[in-house]
Amino acid sequence: MNIVLLSGGSGKRLWPLSNEVRSKQFIKIFKKKGAAPEDGDAYESMVQRVYRQIRSVDPEADVTVATSKSQVSAIYNQLGADVG
Repeated sequence: MNIVLLSGGSGKRLWPLSNEVRSKQFIKIFKKKGAAPEDGDAYESMVQRVYRQIRSVDPEADVTVATSKSQVSAIYNQLGADVG
């Protein structure tokens, strides 16, 4: 399956948490299932959650993220180099 995620824009709707530098889709606000609050990695961002959910349904899916050049490094930092 080929999946395209749209991840663009400035993401200012969660202001003051989000802004042009830190878009809302990259802010870790969602608690991971089974994670303890004291765990340093207990939260995930919107883009991480959607990507994880896709991988849990179809581990072999080809996932491509359509985004702006300014967000490419954030995508790779949060999802790894396996995402297109």
